[in-house]
Amino acid sequence: MHWCIKVKDASVKQSVIDGIKYRDFDMQLDPEGNPVIFWVDTVLSYSEIKDIKGVEDVISGNKACPCGSGEYKYELVDARGIFCAYVCSKCEDEKRKKYRIEIFEDPNYQCDEQVEADY
Repeated sequence: MHWCIKVKDASVKQSVIDGIKYRDFDMQLDPEGNPVIFWVDTVLSYSEIKDIKGVEDVISGNKACPCGSGEYKYELVDARGIFCAYVCSKCEDEKRKKYRIEIFEDPNYQCDEQVEADY
């Protein structure tokens, strides 16, 4: 399972990693360069990881934002309800800047391609 793990502070990150390695020697680690967040592929369950001293939060990899913040992701949609990106509170503003402002405000915004309703 792919997990995003947030530790209480940078001083306990290595001990949490060591605790996971102790229980699952074959685990794969992606430290992300963040002092309190890292990603790990392991056979350990949510509760096994959560029980390790120093772990603050554990998020399933398919629920964590792809920006690497360690926060839960949600869908950013335009004014028509069309999916634009997965975001979290940390990266939403930056992702919105990649689109024209009016697509989030006006459901009748001008576009070049045909937009059809789902039936």
